Amino acid sequence: MIFNHVVKVILLLYGIQITHEKQADHPNLYFSSRDINRLRQQAQTTHRDIFFRLKEAAEEMKKKPSRFLPPRDWNKFASRWNEDHGNNFGALAMYCVLNEKDLLARDVAMQFFDAFVSLPNWRVNASMVDDVPVAHSLVAVATAYDFMYEYLDDNLRTKSFKRSWMSQRNFTKDPSRFLGEHNTFKITWQLIMSLSLLVH
Repeated sequence: MIFNHVVKVILLLYGIQITHEKQADHPNLYFSSRDINRLRQQAQTTHRDIFFRLKEAAEEMKKKPSRFLPPRDWNKFASRWNEDHGNNFGALAMYCVLNEKDLLARDVAMQFFDAFVSLPNWRVNASMVDDVPVAHSLVAVATAYDFMYEYLDDNLRTKSFKRSWMSQRNFTKDPSRFLGEHNTFKITWQLIMSLSLLVH
């Protein structure tokens, strides 16, 4: 499949780049550890409107985590389209990078990790062959894994890595499934997951 060859070339080039730069392992997806202080400054100045929205979302999640966390009961998780859990998790992880002093937000993020890795899969029961809901969860977990790597204990690092890796391995192999309205998103999740876990 052409897509697989494209991803392999991108990963090879990316691997060469990080080998030459000798940068820290994480974060490496959208920014490096060298960028974090600048991002925190921008969150208080030029990008404060964006930071304010992230903070508002984090405050809501801290008030009532159970409303936002993925259910640990797979039947409940899979009973509806569940992309909102991943979308919320990604926003919370970015907020935690920008405000490392908010320990309660970080604790809620750890609960997200625990909940996601406790589920046997991230599919929707009504459409078990649809990879899109899985991709939403995978993008969130892989992104949060990259953003919050230094705060994860070894056990949660291992579980998050394995769950992400196994989830992408269980995607349908039919090439035609990369066609249609979700093709760009499917390529994006594979790239994000690969780049986030590449250093391991």
